[in-house]
Amino acid sequence: MDLTKKEIFHANQLKILEKLDHGQPETYSEHRKALENNYALPGDWLFDFIYDESRVEQCIEVLDILDMYNAITISFKNLKDKSEIKNLDYLKFRGFDGNSETSYKDITNYVINTLDRYPELRPAEHVYGQYNSYSERLFLYRRMVKKWHLCENKSRLSLEDLRRILIRGAD
Repeated sequence: MDLTKKEIFHANQLKILEKLDHGQPETYSEHRKALENNYALPGDWLFDFIYDESRVEQCIEVLDILDMYNAITISFKNLKDKSEIKNLDYLKFRGFDGNSETSYKDITNYVINTLDRYPELRPAEHVYGQYNSYSERLFLYRRMVKKWHLCENKSRLSLEDLRRILIRGAD
């Protein structure tokens, strides 16, 4: 049975990792051989040793937070009467704490600056590539995301949605 282009790509990546990683080349070699021999291994199982599940979950959580802040930013810009929003402190995305939420900060930097996503969240006061809030924010973002998920239209937030997320989200 012939390998797909994706399987060939992964086999080549594993071959490269075999040469580069002197700590566990046999692991890469075993997985490469299984892939090249078309052993019926689930893809997730085959690459579990490369991808840390917690990092994948962190990426998904960061993207969820960035999606929420993107919706907040655009929805606030489209409000006719901005004076209705009293708590502007949570309106801007501040990033993550560089000491205790480092991987979240790094993922954010990669997504916004390297991948050039979420340009609305790239405020002028941030030094390019930083997104260090200098205080823990993840607990707050998680509460806000829960409120955001309850919104009927997550991309076009109403005034009431913004109030609920920004004011009560901080409670």
